[in-house]
Amino acid sequence: MTQPSTRKGGGVVIRVQRGRIECLLVTSRSRPDRWILPKGTVDAGETYEQAARREVSEEAGVKVRLMAQLGVLRRPGQVMTYFLYRYVADASWPEEGQRQRRWASLSDAERMVPWSLRELIALASRYEY
Repeated sequence: MTQPSTRKGGGVVIRVQRGRIECLLVTSRSRPDRWILPKGTVDAGETYEQAARREVSEEAGVKVRLMAQLGVLRRPGQVMTYFLYRYVADASWPEEGQRQRRWASLSDAERMVPWSLRELIALASRYEY
């Protein structure tokens, strides 16, 4: 019998700063030298998008506005749905002492994240901001 997949929601957060499109990255708690996109487990009663928005707030400390669903990544035992968000404002964040956050150009962000996340940033680059 197969185990049910863990459901996760994640976000690609974009802002325009001085005419430059930037993507928000956070460090992994388990590997602090690794830059990733915010994501986390969908809690009972939550949608993928609600979980993604909550994780963006908790892990990166930003308020966002939903733009689109970007894509679904599947790994053994996990289904991760990612959403594209537009940055609205900074907020307090529970994981501030556990993670770093960084705004990077889309091309830099693609190079900084693990290969499995690069396509999500490439998809985000196709939208109008």
